[in-house]
Amino acid sequence: MSIVSSQENGLCRIELDGAMEIAGAAELKELLLQTMETGQRICVSLAGVAGLDVTAVQLLWAAEREAKRRGLDFDISEPPEPVRTFLKEAGLESLFGFHEDQAKLRAANQLPHALETQPGKNPGARRDGPENG
Repeated sequence: MSIVSSQENGLCRIELDGAMEIAGAAELKELLLQTMETGQRICVSLAGVAGLDVTAVQLLWAAEREAKRRGLDFDISEPPEPVRTFLKEAGLESLFGFHEDQAKLRAANQLPHALETQPGKNPGARRDGPENG
């Protein structure tokens, strides 16, 4: 698994590529925790993920919970169909808020990366605040 991280306008975008398995979990965990320390919004793109194991699912779920505990926005976007199918068949898809509209809008050059997870700018964002119940 390769991990590419970029930062722009208070957003840390983490792009994962390859098989997301236990071997890369420690590196990803460290990056997620370091990013949370900065207080930036986090968007983890799964667009390049070929597959994932239960360790990866646990890590992403725990990271999302920790970010929320800290009051940070944490989004997981663009899971390929095999990843989405795996999560759905395992009964885990509802644990994550996927942002399909981001990929579609970006593909049409209508949404720059820096605006992807800004509140009010992302029509596909899941928000777990009082307004969404």
